Amino acid sequence: MRKDKKLTKEEEQKVKLAAKNLFEKLTKEKEDLLVVDWYKDLNTTLRVKNAIAVSLDKDLPDSYDKTSFENIILMILMHFIDMAVNSYRWISNKNTQDKHISFKNSCVYPG
Repeated sequence: MRKDKKLTKEEEQKVKLAAKNLFEKLTKEKEDLLVVDWYKDLNTTLRVKNAIAVSLDKDLPDSYDKTSFENIILMILMHFIDMAVNSYRWISNKNTQDKHISFKNSCVYPG
């Protein structure tokens, strides 16, 4: 998607659905994907990245080009890694802190 092109209302709804479905997928598969210190191991990090990519590929509108799609995947992965490093309980799978996660409301629009 080019930076000067805006999403239609239908595409915006697809983006919101993609974020919701990704959140639900990761919540459902949390025990398998988000093991303790998952971000420290290349294999588990790649599994999380793949789960993000598969989920978004299914739901994001076709107006996203390959570069934008890959950038979104990396942005979300880095966001999750940052949350895990900072011990956000939902994403880090640690019981040390109970911080609220705002991913569900995060923006996945192209930059």
